[in-house]
Amino acid sequence: MEDVLAHYAHNPFLLTRATFPDLVRLGLTPKEAYRLIAALELFKRAYANPKVNVIKTSNDAFLHFKDLGFSSTEIFAVLFLDRANRVITFKHMFQGGISETSVDIRIILKMAIGVGATGIICGHNHPSGNRLASNADILLCKDIREACGLLQILLLDNLIITHNSYLSFQDEGMM
Repeated sequence: MEDVLAHYAHNPFLLTRATFPDLVRLGLTPKEAYRLIAALELFKRAYANPKVNVIKTSNDAFLHFKDLGFSSTEIFAVLFLDRANRVITFKHMFQGGISETSVDIRIILKMAIGVGATGIICGHNHPSGNRLASNADILLCKDIREACGLLQILLLDNLIITHNSYLSFQDEGMM
């Protein structure tokens, strides 16, 4: 266990992304590796809660997206809301690689219509830890907002999630 802790001492957050082979390679027995993975999963679940049912602020939305910060690959998720901004459902929609993911806006809108959402909040993580929006992030947000507008669905916010922070397009005046 000391070797594992020493290996991740420079950035303990990376331990939450460790895989079974990583831990065994660092000297843990399979039983120890499984126990550590289980403990880390419990930590991630506890860290991700509590979630609010009515979204009033970007931080309320962030609580639903927070767990994305633990992923080593980019994940695009959507929070589907009713007219009173109550959460209908939250769904991980697309998963990509280390630095990008492909997003099909039609699939987002199909689900929004299917669950009766009148508003959505989109979010994805930046595994690099950089919470700044790229040009591609800004263009995607614009495209989603325009497509939603055609169906009278509001894009209320777009979040970029890192392991310890987030950027809200709405809060930053980027919507």
